[in-house]
Amino acid sequence: MCTGCYRTSDEIVDWFMADDTRKHEIIKACAERRDLANPIKLL
Repeated sequence: MCTGCYRTSDEIVDWFMADDTRKHEIIKACAERRDLANPIKLL
C-alpha cells in the first residue's frame, strides 16, 4: 500500500484503465484506509 495515497498495488495498476465508477470506489477505499491509519483528526 502506498503511504501517500493509500492505494494498494492492484488499485494503482487498475487506475489507468478504470472507469469513473471504479475510480470512485478506489478513492472511497483509500479514504477509509487513511482514516483507519490516522485516527486523530485536525480541525
